[in-house]
Amino acid sequence: MTVVVPARDEERSIDRCLTALRAQDYADLRIVVVDDAFADRTAGIVRRHAEQDPRVTLIGTSGPPPGWAGKVHALHVGTAGLDTDWLPCFDADTEAAPDLVGRLVAAARRDRVDLVSTSGRAARPDPAGGCCRPSTSCCSSPRPWTGGAARRSPSATASW
Repeated sequence: MTVVVPARDEERSIDRCLTALRAQDYADLRIVVVDDAFADRTAGIVRRHAEQDPRVTLIGTSGPPPGWAGKVHALHVGTAGLDTDWLPCFDADTEAAPDLVGRLVAAARRDRVDLVSTSGRAARPDPAGGCCRPSTSCCSSPRPWTGGAARRSPSATASW
């Protein structure tokens, strides 16, 4: 399984995100972070994680081409050429519980669906007085991004 993390100027959160992903209890997990034209120290933090853990890879881009949104382009670059059965995507400002990846896959298998998403829960208050809520994490299969044959048609989705 390969987790894709699109990131742009996430120096304040990428360390926590990668630490949590590296601590997942799911076997054979790879982590691809896509540099969406960093202007801060994000790349250095990701490189440090990659030096400590060979499962972490940094892919660089110079930003999206005309007509592309940054995150969409980063996800496109990060998924290109992957050979993986499941594709969880996490925002760089999220911290996954140690069993989250396994629970996403288990939910998809249990409910016989190809896409599972979760919006997470607030882990700490926002300094501005609100509540910070991580963005959606999702896990999809079977290789819809490579044109692979689906298990059934149409594919069902579940929000978890």
